[in-house]
Parts: sequence; structure tokens; C-alpha cells
Amino acid sequence: MAPSKPTSQKLTTSMNRSLDQISRHLVRLRRPLAKLLGPGLDFAQIAQLTNELPFKLSPELVVLYSRVNGCTTRDRRLGDLWIIPGYRLLALEEAIEVYGQQRRYAARRWKAAWFPVLTDDAGDFFVVACGARAARSVIAFENEEPRQEVEYVSLDRMLKTFAEGYEKGAFSVRRGDLDVDDEKLASIARKHNPRVARWQVAKKSSAERREEEARALADQALKLGWARNPVEAHGLFERALALSFETHSQKVYVNALFALVFVYEQGKIKPAKLRSQVEKILARGRHHADAYWNAACAYVLLGDHDSAIANLRQAKRRGVDLKRCLKDKTFAPLASDKRFMALKRSAGLKSAQ
Repeated sequence: MAPSKPTSQKLTTSMNRSLDQISRHLVRLRRPLAKLLGPGLDFAQIAQLTNELPFKLSPELVVLYSRVNGCTTRDRRLGDLWIIPGYRLLALEEAIEVYGQQRRYAARRWKAAWFPVLTDDAGDFFVVACGARAARSVIAFENEEPRQEVEYVSLDRMLKTFAEGYEKGAFSVRRGDLDVDDEKLASIARKHNPRVARWQVAKKSSAERREEEARALADQALKLGWARNPVEAHGLFERALALSFETHSQKVYVNALFALVFVYEQGKIKPAKLRSQVEKILARGRHHADAYWNAACAYVLLGDHDSAIANLRQAKRRGVDLKRCLKDKTFAPLASDKRFMALKRSAGLKSAQ
């Protein structure tokens, strides 16, 4: 079908403003993507390319592809192409190809009017709901997840979130790649997407004394350090999280997971406890990339390769140093897993490495 023409100059202005802001910050941060973005298409080109789709592209998608058509990918490392940590913009031609593939091979989970706009090149996407009755929300399609959740109210709101994320330091460069401050990004995303459950903050306990005690124990555990006395640190983390689960920094959850893995390898806790503690921490919501790395290690030790792969993908999505991560000897049991090998390829590693 032919695409819907943009019906609002306000929408066009808003999206172009966000794209301008993002472009300026890509230049400021010296990201290669700044010079790799593809020129926009005219309406006739968009109409010709999308003529065989079973729905019309939303007006927001038309505005996007009129301004920028993905990015040049040839001979570039994936990190150079990211517009946010872990994800790049799809060119319209590639997005149409991906749509066809997903409808053939993942039709039960990929709805007929979902159109991909961002990819992590490992099976996860951000998709826009199209069609006359669609809410036009942006949905996080995670390949290994049974349910796909709304992440942004609309493509316009997603770009506003990204633009402000760059402006306020939620996105930065770490070790040569884009990194994200999850707490800053969540705060910005809540502002632009107030009705989206994924970004909402869990209600804190009213027992201020318990929260203060929990923070004190967590600080003590961090000062003690897993490297000096991980068993004692684990005990402190466990007490802190039992008192209050919603009051800690990302650093606490990352180190608590590491301590869990260590004490399990030392035979101090049983598999059931390791699994329950890891799942409790992960259930809290969005975490730093290293937390998913540590969770993946735990699941490998438990023999749960599916959960290990799912957490490695989350770590990649959050901007983990994938080359360093996948060289971790803990992941040796995954060496022959095709999904693990795909992650290694995406990081530029050979299977033998």
C-alpha cells in the first residue's frame, strides 16, 4: 500500500527537531554514524518501495524516511552504527526485507502490521505499529521473550527521548562505544512516555529506616569488595536486598550478582538459592549491562543455556563490551551453541576465540 502522507506540520517539525539534536550530538561525541546516515527519500520513492506491504506506513515513519534512510553499513563495525547503545537504524529497503522474514518465520509473535525501525543485528528490534486502527506505539521485539512490550508512545516520542538522552548525558561514550545511564534514560523516558509501564518506577517502601539501613549495608558491602572478601560481601548484599529492594544504585545489583556467582562456585549456596536470588534481582527491571553479564554467568553455571543467552543479549543491548564479555571462560559450555556463536560474530570474534 502507498504510505500515509504526513498530516501534521507540527509532527514533521517535532521529529526533524529531534533528529537535528541527535545528529549534533553524534558529531559532538565523534561518532562515525554522524557521517554514515543515509539521505532521505522522497514520497514517490517511499510509495514505490512500500507498495506491496499489506498496510500503509504511519505518518511518522514517512517523516523519518523522508529525512534519513538508515545508515551505510558496509565495512563498518556494529558499534560505529549505533544511534543508541546496541541498536542501529534500518534503511527502508532493509526494513521491508526484515518484515518479510519475520512474517515468514516468527508470524505467531510478529504481528502483521508491525514494521521494524531499529535492529540490534542479533534478532531484537524496535517496531512501529502501523495500520488504520493502530496506536502507532513503538514496541520492543525481543526474540527470546514470549511477550513484546510497548517501549515508547510513538516514534516521535521515542526520538524526543533519544534527543534529550543525548542532551542530558544519558548517552555517552565508554571504551569507544555508546553507553547508557539507565537511571537517567528512564527518568527522561517517563517524561515523554508517561503511560508506558516499562519506564515506571516501582513504589518505594514507606519504611524510611529500613531503606537507610539497606543502603548502609550495601555501601559496607561495596567498600568491603568482592575481591577482598566476596563471601562476607555476599552476606551484606543479601541482607541489604532483603531489607529494601528498590533503593540501591546499579553498582549494588551488579556486584551483588557477581558475589552470588562467586559464593556458588565456592559451594556456599545451593543451585535453587542462586536461581531464586538472580531472578529476584532481574525482576526489579532495567539494569546496567554488567548485571546481565553476571546473570548470564549464573545461568551457565546452572546449566540454563536459554536464560544465559537471553541475558547476554540484554547485556549487548545495554552496551556491554561484548568482546571482553564473551571471552569470559565461564561461557565455555556455550561454545557450540549457535546463538552464542552468532553473538561472537556480531562482536567480531571468531568461534575459536
